[in-house]
Amino acid sequence: MNKIVLRNGFVYKKEGIVKADLLISEGKLFLQFSKMDEEGAIVYNMDGKLIVPGFVDVHVHLREPGFSYKETIKSGTRAAAHGGYTAVCAMPNLNPPPSTIENLTLEMDKIHEDACIAVYPYGSLTKNQSGRGELSDIAELAPYVIGFTDDGKG
Repeated sequence: MNKIVLRNGFVYKKEGIVKADLLISEGKLFLQFSKMDEEGAIVYNMDGKLIVPGFVDVHVHLREPGFSYKETIKSGTRAAAHGGYTAVCAMPNLNPPPSTIENLTLEMDKIHEDACIAVYPYGSLTKNQSGRGELSDIAELAPYVIGFTDDGKG
């Protein structure tokens, strides 16, 4: 794995915002490091820019399966990554909606195939995301989803 040094950036710490150099090496972030640690690193001058952790969007519409003419998991996660997001939570307004483990599996297969950032799906609260009537099998879906919602059909 390549080492990366971010020079002259501003980093938020509990004491406030401080000017600092950062080293990213072996999946770890170091605020204080020696010149020896940065040997062979790719160096970027942040020129006073704010360095923040990746953002998370808890309400996105990736629209797959069922509505790929509006958005796809691939295009939606690429756009999110371009904007600094490292994770998104996908609403269940899909066709078929993730109200059963079989329907959720269709979405999860597409996520594993096409997503370039972490995607945490919501399960639909009611069968077929109807907003009334029978609840989804919440106990069956719970280990695989971030939460439950019918996204506007309450």
